[in-house]
Amino acid sequence: MPSDYLKILSGPLAGAANISSESYEKDFSELGSLMQKGAFGPLVDKANKILRDGIYDIRIIVYYFYGIYATTGQARLGAIFECLNKLLTEDKDDLKPDADRNLHICKSVTWLFNQVNRKIVHEKQHLKDKDEAEFLLPKDTIVGTLGSLESLIKTLFPIFNDSDFIFPTSFSMVCDWFKELNNVIDMKSEELYAYNDEKAVINTDEQAKPSSQQKKENQPKSNNAMNPATGDGSAAMKQLINKMRIFKNLVEDRKMKQAAIVMDDILATLENFDPRVFLPELFKGFMAIQAANIEELSQFAMEKGSPEWMSLESCYTVDIDGFENLNL
Repeated sequence: MPSDYLKILSGPLAGAANISSESYEKDFSELGSLMQKGAFGPLVDKANKILRDGIYDIRIIVYYFYGIYATTGQARLGAIFECLNKLLTEDKDDLKPDADRNLHICKSVTWLFNQVNRKIVHEKQHLKDKDEAEFLLPKDTIVGTLGSLESLIKTLFPIFNDSDFIFPTSFSMVCDWFKELNNVIDMKSEELYAYNDEKAVINTDEQAKPSSQQKKENQPKSNNAMNPATGDGSAAMKQLINKMRIFKNLVEDRKMKQAAIVMDDILATLENFDPRVFLPELFKGFMAIQAANIEELSQFAMEKGSPEWMSLESCYTVDIDGFENLNL
């Protein structure tokens, strides 16, 4: 597929054809048939020809976008979101159908995101370790995609509100997927750094390295002071930090069986990690405010899962800072 297939929509639109939607209804039906068959390459070619004729129907455009995504992969989603946002902000009046344009936009974009999310869920279910690399993207691509999606959501939000159309949960689910990819990239980077650090420790000249006992004797007493990065921790946090210190010393002294025992204990702790127990000072303010206002907050409990709640939840997911400034 040519790499410039998005240029037909990302740049200034050529003169829009002044024809009714009925005149290309047959073409639209053919696109639907190709979509059902999973013939995404022919679908993109067919839609591209229609667009080059100046027919900018939002229903055809979302078919086109999905076909590009299905044939080229998720790395192109950022460009697709950016292109769609440009169409809705700069070229909205040229989009067809003319009648009920906003409603058609809501329905078409909802269809697009539902399809993208369905494909993501399907691929995640069939993901194997050996195929993991196929899902990972460069960090700047992931961050760029999230930024494009956030801008698109901001553009769509008033359109959905004006049309009284339910904001689809698939928006936040696609957003969560890219956040998950971003977290995986960060975790892999941390694992690489940890591996390199451990490798450096293991390769250190054993003769030149003091034993853990010597280090204990040479270290000044800490008076149980916490690492500044952890904040004011509880006794449970201090114990966890002490276990990690012991684990590190055991590895350095090559007492691997003992280190494995300590490691197993640490991992068991992390699997049941409750931050309120380990970092009470961090959550003290939140818990106090919650307790002081729980009666007023509880009255909204029954609204959870409602269309309005899900719309606000989607807005909050994609733009936390903007959510704070949202006037309801």
